Amino acid sequence: AIAALQDAYGPGLRYYPASHRLVFANRAVGFGFSAGQPDGPRGYEFDLIWIDELAAFPNPAIYDQFQFALRMPGARQIITTTPRPTPLIRAILADPTTHETTGRTSDNAVNLDRGTLVSYGQYEGTRLGRQELEGELLDDLDGGLWKTSWIDGNRVMTPPELVRTVVAIDPAVGTGRASHEVGIVVGAKGVDGHAYVLADL
Repeated sequence: AIAALQDAYGPGLRYYPASHRLVFANRAVGFGFSAGQPDGPRGYEFDLIWIDELAAFPNPAIYDQFQFALRMPGARQIITTTPRPTPLIRAILADPTTHETTGRTSDNAVNLDRGTLVSYGQYEGTRLGRQELEGELLDDLDGGLWKTSWIDGNRVMTPPELVRTVVAIDPAVGTGRASHEVGIVVGAKGVDGHAYVLADL
């Protein structure tokens, strides 16, 4: 990647690997940060930030630190990522200041290896292919028992009188940082015979 940048910007571009710093011929300075170190951008001040593959970050907290570093007048950011329906990606897309553009792998075919493109044919029509190659944001899990449209189409503001309430707990197996969260769901049966999910905690 550095060699490509030097081809584009000329020999005046300098890269300092110890500090992950790029210095351009016009004295503009760029810094690189790891998604695994959320405090990396703390204390910086940028006029442009480019975040790549945000949906796959192991700790999306680094996104917050980048926001605090966008303090220059007219500052902006570019986010390029495979679309995954994470809460953070959803929030960014819902922000009225976000300008969304999408693209497919085939749109860039002229710059890609022909053999690789042919091999991608095995993913045509699959969920993975729709996400990774077509750039689609997919909500429902392939083969899942529930669809988001079913839930959204049956929401009520207030449930009827309830005749039974159940709290179900799915405990975490461990207590380390990589452990899953405890799942807590509150469900109830109404006098109308329908079941209602009151909380998903």
